[in-house]
Amino acid sequence: MASDIFDRFKVIDTDTPITEPHDVWTSRVASKWGDLVPHIQKIDGRDFWMIGDEMCGGPGFYTMAGFNGTFPDVPTGYDDIPASSHDAKARLGLMDEEGIYAQILY
Repeated sequence: MASDIFDRFKVIDTDTPITEPHDVWTSRVASKWGDLVPHIQKIDGRDFWMIGDEMCGGPGFYTMAGFNGTFPDVPTGYDDIPASSHDAKARLGLMDEEGIYAQILY
């Protein structure tokens, strides 16, 4: 039944979170800013976004798409997050695989 619907209608995904690549800031901002540039730091086996010494979130908490666990079992970081959450080419591949015609990113 579901495949019939996907064949008849173009599915537009409006609610699949993405996350930034781990080096989105460190690869683009001058190194003179050091740890003031948002960067990933592994603490107790979990990736966290850091600015200076201040923790400001973790990518595993909001990238559940494609993860087989359920809250509070969340990805611990980039090693557990599907590449389609932060890599455009992998995202397009997943969309093709799932029959998703388009996606709205916000």
